[in-house]
Amino acid sequence: MNVGTNGPTVEIVNPSTGTTTTHNVEPGKDTTLPLPNDPGGTILVLKVGTGLKSQVVLIELIETGP
Repeated sequence: MNVGTNGPTVEIVNPSTGTTTTHNVEPGKDTTLPLPNDPGGTILVLKVGTGLKSQVVLIELIETGP
């Protein structure tokens, strides 16, 4: 994922469990995010930046890995 200039970290929030994980963004602004091992159909909230400059993306997990 390319984060651009919105912030140095990315948060992944699972609203159903309240679990939040924070991941640092590399200096080149490209980063790979590990997704939690939650069941398929789980909606995750990906948040980049803070305040008015923040952007939110909803991600639906289709299935979990092995």
